[in-house]
Amino acid sequence: MSCSENISKSKKFKKGFTLIELLVVVAIISILSAIVVVALGDAKGKARDARRLSDVREISKALTLYADTNGGFPSVSSVTGKCLGVDNGIKCWDEGGIVVYGSTDLKTALQPFLPTIPADPGKTGKGDKYLYSDATSIVYNYKSAINVAGPFVVWVPEKEITVDEPVQDSQCKGMGFVARGGAGGSELPSGRFCAYKIE
Repeated sequence: MSCSENISKSKKFKKGFTLIELLVVVAIISILSAIVVVALGDAKGKARDARRLSDVREISKALTLYADTNGGFPSVSSVTGKCLGVDNGIKCWDEGGIVVYGSTDLKTALQPFLPTIPADPGKTGKGDKYLYSDATSIVYNYKSAINVAGPFVVWVPEKEITVDEPVQDSQCKGMGFVARGGAGGSELPSGRFCAYKIE
């Protein structure tokens, strides 16, 4: 067999991918990428909710220590509660007409017990800070259909609770209950969120 015959045979077998084969590979990679992105998004959301629960526990402990030291919980003299860790005049929950403000007095009162007051790890607008509502506050518990007296720490979970879905306390990830403000005697902003009663 001559050298030229070997070259022509090897050229015959060196064939590239067809367009269809390339499109199939690209489609498979795209599908796998989408699955990975969704899985990562879910994991990040769960991590943020876990952080929220940890933050609420820390804030609750700090408020309880304050109450033990000072003979009662801080008063905020506001029916909508106050943003934690934010000074007077600074807005939070600023979305769709829901606006809450900070309190320098509250921030200062908690500093000995919680030097750095956490902010929500992922929200902007409604739920961007944790709210504190004092012992004079009332929040409507959706599941029990009753008004509950405060004090409370209030937050919005990763997946916001919308009006058209059934309410389960599990939406608050085992911490507190689904509450509603702006109706039924509630004194917090209108909407659905999670409220943890500080005991």
